Amino acid sequence: LNEIQQKIKDPLFSKESFQISSQYLDKHTGIQHIYLSQYLNSIQIIPVDLAFHFDKNGLLVYSTGTFISNPEASLL
Repeated sequence: LNEIQQKIKDPLFSKESFQISSQYLDKHTGIQHIYLSQYLNSIQIIPVDLAFHFDKNGLLVYSTGTFISNPEASLL
């Protein structure tokens, strides 16, 4: 997660608000896939998922998914 935080400079992206749900390396393409789930106060926000896909050099190739930018406000 720290590597992803370094690559993505978003103040909403913190260790407390996201957790890696799974990850794997595609040996055929060399792409590393990292999937994250979003949390608020240690409760998973469903169905929010993000995925980041890095090439063999660690460069972000593409990302998929969405996240709620201000989940606290959504509760009001």
